[in-house]
Amino acid sequence: MNRELTQSGKRGMIPSSFIDWGYCMVGSIRCSSCKAAMHSSGVCPECSTAKCFIMIYFDGKHHRFWHDKEGDPLSYHKADRLITKMRQEIDDKEFDPFNYILTKIKERQVF
Repeated sequence: MNRELTQSGKRGMIPSSFIDWGYCMVGSIRCSSCKAAMHSSGVCPECSTAKCFIMIYFDGKHHRFWHDKEGDPLSYHKADRLITKMRQEIDDKEFDPFNYILTKIKERQVF
């Protein structure tokens, strides 16, 4: 079964198994070591690693985010808060993946 999904003014079809219900994008928190999906326990169910990254499918591309805006590696709880913020920005049509890429953030900093 497919379900319609709107992304950045474009209409596309994404399999229902990939849809994060209630949001307008697909995203998950994954283990940094083995890439397994992580859940609320805060550690990877496969390899017990605590570091993770956010993977989002947005505007026809996969985006991966390994750090928060301060440059710290993501723990599950930090990633959960960050992906919630990203989802809200997408819903409000304000999301720009470059606002979350550490090298791009550093390029825009004024000292």
